[in-house]
Amino acid sequence: MNKSFLGQVYIFVGSSLGYLIGGGFMSGQEALQYYVPFGYYGVFTALTFSTIIILVNLGFIYAGKYGHCKKGNEVYSFFCGSFMARVLEWFSVAFCFSMFVAEIAAGGSVLHEQYGLPLVVGAIFTVVITAVTVSIGLNSVLKSLGVIMPFLTLFVIVIASVTVYSNFSTIPDNVVAVETHQYNLLQVAPNWFLSGLGLVGLMVLFLSSFSADLATKFPIKPLMIGQSIGLFLYGLLDMFSAYPILSTIDTILDKQIINLYLAQSVWAPLGMAFGVLIFFAIYTICTPLVYVLGAKFATEGTKKHKIIIWGVSFAALWGAVVFPFNQIINIVYIVSGYVGIFIVLLMIVKFVRILLARRRMLANEQRGKEII
Repeated sequence: MNKSFLGQVYIFVGSSLGYLIGGGFMSGQEALQYYVPFGYYGVFTALTFSTIIILVNLGFIYAGKYGHCKKGNEVYSFFCGSFMARVLEWFSVAFCFSMFVAEIAAGGSVLHEQYGLPLVVGAIFTVVITAVTVSIGLNSVLKSLGVIMPFLTLFVIVIASVTVYSNFSTIPDNVVAVETHQYNLLQVAPNWFLSGLGLVGLMVLFLSSFSADLATKFPIKPLMIGQSIGLFLYGLLDMFSAYPILSTIDTILDKQIINLYLAQSVWAPLGMAFGVLIFFAIYTICTPLVYVLGAKFATEGTKKHKIIIWGVSFAALWGAVVFPFNQIINIVYIVSGYVGIFIVLLMIVKFVRILLARRRMLANEQRGKEII
């Protein structure tokens, strides 16, 4: 393999990780709800997720390369038909809104748990800076803030490693307590397999257009290898993030931003720095979500567009104030997981039909040769 090929693989590994790592991962809620409830069996959750999502993602790459799909609705139409594509397109709008609600709640929780601001004040601050950014067209500036994502990921790994090292002896007893249901944990599914499948369903909604679009622009071999490695590493990181939570399970149950609490426990200045970084990450996640919602119904820069932006923002604020972050994200995880699994089933049907069509074509060609 030449350096150019390896360089492309490395870029696709990094881009897939950066694209999927969001507020759920950074806060620790993703690990808590998908992995922690199953103790050591969380390893099988990671294996289930990694194996299936890699195969599904190859399907999205196929849709981009051979179906010439770039957008989410084009991918959905390719696999699900035009009617279901329209239904899923509107679900994507609802998904963006629900994620926006969750991220506002997360922003408020960060400012509350780290800096002592009331939850309502933190949520309002998150909404206002997001709406202002989108309504005056500064969303492109946020691309420069994407550099913080590698630092945040490194923070999470360091915090997780130090926490596990410091509390390693507590893990066996805590695993027993979790597996015997001594703690009332929010979880996405009743067992490790369905939990892994639910995480697949969630990531399908993120990867469908992302991977298909990349397949129309870049060589397919390094893309397939790089993204497959990236998805495997994502599952590994998620699973590893569960162990510091397991090691401190008795102290984190009332926390919304778990990794922030763990950072504070390791070293107070680390918690301060992590709080700033994760809030900016939430801000950069909120902005494109609101932008998509505004662009769906009005032309950017118009009065109607600004009214929609502020209307959507304050509607989301109400949800973020009424319900805590962990409950909002739990509902998002469960509903989106079901929808994503439905898409995967339709993908399987599509590929079965493609294989059967190819077999019939080959059989017809064979019969034609025999006649000749």
